[in-house]
Amino acid sequence: MFLFQISMFIIISVSVIIAYLLQYKRQLRNDIFSRYGKIQEILDTAKEVSYQKIFRDHILVFSSSGFRINKDEITKLQPLYVKSVFTFCGSTIMDELNKIYGDLDSICALLVNDFIHRIEQDEITITGLIESQKKELENNNG
Repeated sequence: MFLFQISMFIIISVSVIIAYLLQYKRQLRNDIFSRYGKIQEILDTAKEVSYQKIFRDHILVFSSSGFRINKDEITKLQPLYVKSVFTFCGSTIMDELNKIYGDLDSICALLVNDFIHRIEQDEITITGLIESQKKELENNNG
C-alpha cells in the first residue's frame, strides 16, 4: 500500500509540474503576442535603417547611372541586409521574432522578400526620374 501511495504522489507531482510548465510557456507566448506591435515597430525601424545603409553604400551607384542592379548583385547584398537587420534589432527582439515566426529561416525569407521588393520599387522610381529628366533636357535643348 505504501508503494502505491508513493507512485500516486510521483504521478500527481509530475502531472502538476508538466501542467505548470505548459501554462508558463503559454503565458510567455501570450506576452510576446501582446507586445507584437512594439516588436514590429522595432523590426520596421531596423529594416528601414538597414535598407538605407545598403542602398546608399551599394545600390545607389547602379541606380544613379541609369542601370538596373542585376540579380547576382542583389543575391550578394541579401545577406548583408539580413545581418544588418538582425544587428539593429538586437538579440532580445530576434529571440521574440523567432518565437513568433517559428524559426530563423522564416524570418530571413520575409526579410529577403521585403528587400527585393524595395529594390525593385526604388529602381522603378529612380529610372523613371532619370528618364523624365532626360526628356526635360531634350525639350529644353531642342
